[in-house]
Amino acid sequence: MTEPLLEAGQEHGAEPEESKAKHTISQLEALYQADEEADKELFAEQRSNLLLYSGDHYNKLQSSFYRRVRDSKSLSEEQKLRITKNHTQKIVDAYTNHIMSTAPGVGFSPANKAELKDQKAAEMNKGVWDSAKHRLGLDETIQDFAEDFCQIGEVAALLAFNPTSGAFLGYEQGEDGKMVAKFKGDIIPETVYGFNLIIDAAATDHRTAARMTVRKMTPLKELLAMFPGEENKRFIQESSDQTYVIFDRGRSGYQKTKDQCLLRRMYFRPCVDYPMGYVFYFVKEKILWGSELPAGEFPIIFKPFRKLKTKARGQAIIKTIRPFQAEINRASSKIAEHQITLGDDKVLIQNGTQLTAGKVLSGIRSFNFTGMKPEVMQGRDGSQYTATLVQNITEMYNACDVDEREEPMSGQIDPMALIYRSGKQKKKFKLYVGRFEQFLVEFAQLYLKLARYHFTDEDIIQMVGKNEQINIEEFRAMDPLCYKIHVEAQSEDLETKMGKQLVLSQALQYTASKFEKEDIGKILKAMPYSNLDESFSDLTIDYEAATNDILALDRGARPAVSEFDNHVYMIKRLTQRMRQADFDFMDDAIKINYLERLDAHQEIQARQLKAIQDAKNEMIPTTGYLVSTDFYMDVPNSTGGMKQQRVRVPSGGLMWFIERLEAQGHSLEGIEKMNQENLAQIAGKAGGMAGGEHVSTPPQQPAEMGKGSVNGSSNGIAIGQHQLPQ
Repeated sequence: MTEPLLEAGQEHGAEPEESKAKHTISQLEALYQADEEADKELFAEQRSNLLLYSGDHYNKLQSSFYRRVRDSKSLSEEQKLRITKNHTQKIVDAYTNHIMSTAPGVGFSPANKAELKDQKAAEMNKGVWDSAKHRLGLDETIQDFAEDFCQIGEVAALLAFNPTSGAFLGYEQGEDGKMVAKFKGDIIPETVYGFNLIIDAAATDHRTAARMTVRKMTPLKELLAMFPGEENKRFIQESSDQTYVIFDRGRSGYQKTKDQCLLRRMYFRPCVDYPMGYVFYFVKEKILWGSELPAGEFPIIFKPFRKLKTKARGQAIIKTIRPFQAEINRASSKIAEHQITLGDDKVLIQNGTQLTAGKVLSGIRSFNFTGMKPEVMQGRDGSQYTATLVQNITEMYNACDVDEREEPMSGQIDPMALIYRSGKQKKKFKLYVGRFEQFLVEFAQLYLKLARYHFTDEDIIQMVGKNEQINIEEFRAMDPLCYKIHVEAQSEDLETKMGKQLVLSQALQYTASKFEKEDIGKILKAMPYSNLDESFSDLTIDYEAATNDILALDRGARPAVSEFDNHVYMIKRLTQRMRQADFDFMDDAIKINYLERLDAHQEIQARQLKAIQDAKNEMIPTTGYLVSTDFYMDVPNSTGGMKQQRVRVPSGGLMWFIERLEAQGHSLEGIEKMNQENLAQIAGKAGGMAGGEHVSTPPQQPAEMGKGSVNGSSNGIAIGQHQLPQ
């Protein structure tokens, strides 16, 4: 695994700044030796936990009692038989599965749900975290964390920026003239096993430990590349003192390392001596590099499975399992031993008795004997140890609060009953689940703080999407003294998802008719089985646009108003924001921007409504009954010729025509007084305005000249085939 090279933007190989480094190499060595000595026994137990889990603890067991048993000359080889029935693995896996099914990740929610800034901050942080999960494969890493938590008894991770990770950007010329590969860099999590993490011996709680040290055997070539220079080369080398005897789980024991050197990284929390915290990279007799911590954040997250009082360390559930597993193995070994030594039946013959083969019958073997009758002594199967074996197995599962047999539910399953049963199971593991949840919470919080420190605006935009570019300042400006976001443990197991789905589905079923489409879209996005953002993006597009504009206005910006906005919804959101309690405490300039923005939307809305009404008024109504007029038109007949037909028009159209005339300042009485020539000229102008064509008035009957009638009324009017212009 590649080490995190740069901790604060400095180059490796540089000496620590004298004004900031308060410790010498001799002081660091003394602190390291004292801290390691305090937990040596715990480290041995943690390593043996891994052997117990894998069932290999008899292979290299370090207990002097069992070593004497194996080496004793007074015991036969059969009596030294060791059998392992590994119930430890099953119980530890049960704990791991329950923890993973309850707390596989983290969720985000605003500290103040009514505060729009907090809502957007939560969304931005969630986008960055989701990108990290996909980019770094954190789902698998979290599973590894859960296994360490249950098997070793402690889980620890180190987060630091590694400039040699991330996307490959190309080559650039180094200081020595050689071409060096350049990478984008990324924040890489490093798993730290409990026996490789040295905690301040004086600490009684890991949260207040003044320092923590991570030790790791590192290849010499890698160390020399990280810390070049002849001065460092004298100390970065393999020697009897620096070669570390490391635990090799695959070989069930320990082995000597070659071409490797023990690198120690000691991290100090922010304190009086180191206000921003500090880290030392050192080997024996040499400090290789030192620097303040990025953003002053302590980079190690640690949680114990079961806390040890008065100490900063923890124990695994294997501590409870260990005595029962030893008795189970002993009873199993004795059963096997009896079956091997006394398992077969034996024939007892007195002196003088002789046995000879008898007649061979189908499926029967017969023997002849002379003298006393032989006796058959049955073999032993070790059943006298079975009761002890079963008792220890049952007692062990009860002590660990794990069901030895988990019966699956059959038949028709009630979702609510399933959720209730799952809740009862989770309650038994609440203590351990809670600690692991808190570990994930602190892990996510640290990652997001480092992301704000190390990543550029372009990096953040790639993670959260270009639509959130306007809100980068919301992500950057999170005040550490006023939490705007809560990182919460989130359950993604089947029962929890079903519960959420049932509640939200019932809410939509009974109240959907009372919701706006934007509200329905938010509910659909919250459903665990339908959380497909693209599927419901059309339902939430107005909500997202309004939220971004309001956040920009709160920052004092003046975002442009678009003609294509949902102005009714924008007016509603702006009015709602201006009625909130904190609006009165904003700067006057921001209040003016809100008023101008509201006026702009109202003006556009009014203009659009007028345009819609005007367009509607241009349409001649076709409603009402048909009215017969004294106007005739030539229409084709069935023989192919033309015939005169009386025109019938809808009453609604006639009333609209009369209302339009009155709106233009004309009355029917005045128009009747106009001579026919004026009427013809008006009709011609109207035709020219409409299509640019000359329009003539068809001749009328002499009896009809100078008058007209509409449905027999003297107030009617007939003007050729055209209506008057508006």
